[in-house]
Amino acid sequence: NDYTCEMFGCTREDIVGQSPLKFSPPAQPDGSLSEENAAEKISAAFNGENQRFFWRHIRLDGSAFDAEVTLNPTHVANKAVLQAIVRDISERKRAEDVLKRSQRTLQTILDSMPFGVLVIGKDKTFRKANNSALELMGYESQEQISGKVCHKTMCPSEEGKCPVLDLGSPVDRSERKLITRDGRNIPILKSVIPIKIEDEDVLIETFVDITELKQAEEKIKEYSENLERMVEERTDELNQALQDTENSRDRIDGILKSVADGLIVTDIYNRVILMNLASEDLLGVRFSEVIDRPIDFAIKDKTLREKVRETFDRKITGYQFDFELPGDDSNKPRIMRGRTSIIHDRDGKESGIVTIIHDITHEREVDRMKTEFISTAAHELRT
Repeated sequence: NDYTCEMFGCTREDIVGQSPLKFSPPAQPDGSLSEENAAEKISAAFNGENQRFFWRHIRLDGSAFDAEVTLNPTHVANKAVLQAIVRDISERKRAEDVLKRSQRTLQTILDSMPFGVLVIGKDKTFRKANNSALELMGYESQEQISGKVCHKTMCPSEEGKCPVLDLGSPVDRSERKLITRDGRNIPILKSVIPIKIEDEDVLIETFVDITELKQAEEKIKEYSENLERMVEERTDELNQALQDTENSRDRIDGILKSVADGLIVTDIYNRVILMNLASEDLLGVRFSEVIDRPIDFAIKDKTLREKVRETFDRKITGYQFDFELPGDDSNKPRIMRGRTSIIHDRDGKESGIVTIIHDITHEREVDRMKTEFISTAAHELRT
């Protein structure tokens, strides 16, 4: 028909009387048939078996296009013939390739994050996990975790009950328990955000291991209790010092629970391709204003810009550095800690940089208060 001639870029005279194999290239791409296999399909169709397969065709001008071919055996004037329906699926193939590249890029970004990320379905089973989540949970592959119910692993609870969603808040940031594959119980700080992916309601859950922080809290608590007993035996002045210690511990606990890390993803040309809300607030810019623009427009701090650029030059993953950002008080700048990691694509080529920004201003202040307290406590105990 006319569409066949248009698709193959030829006339009826060019096609009629020719073998279909004339329009096949010598080497087929992945997912297509070789000339030998295509001939077998044609023979099978003549034997009465309907055939459907993918085949790359060559036009008379030498250009190629991907096609879906359906062969139906029939009879015309008592002669066995094949009706071949050929559909050009080049646009569909290109769209599928773009989708696959996007999925690989997203998975690469997720696997570069230093905290666990899980996708949980409406049936409360795990759908996907990044490398950090698999490592923290004690699994080696996506297949091992896929389909497992979340309430038996993350914040264990009774069947059918969710201690996060039952709180009545769409976003939860709280301390929970994680049961690893080998049965260990790990304290975690987790956040859960409900979103839609392809018209399906899912939960995006992020979490970090806070074992060391909990141990530090327990040590602080133990030191405080011991100090309290000693203070009770001595003076009211040391009682005031104990109260100061309790206040300091509360401030430390508040800082730890309100930490929000900024995330910036740049490509090999140092153009911004992703920012989260925390990084927008830290840097004072909106992602919509700097997307696909050089980092000079998004990052005003010279130190941070230079460290991001140096990551490619030094070929370092996990490159860590400190820098300052203006604070509410012009005399007290905010101290930030940056960590950059190189993103590699499926072929191992460098495709960008992930930069994590963590506010360590409060941590510096806590260190100072701890030193002052220990010095004061030691002095009073000696007295």
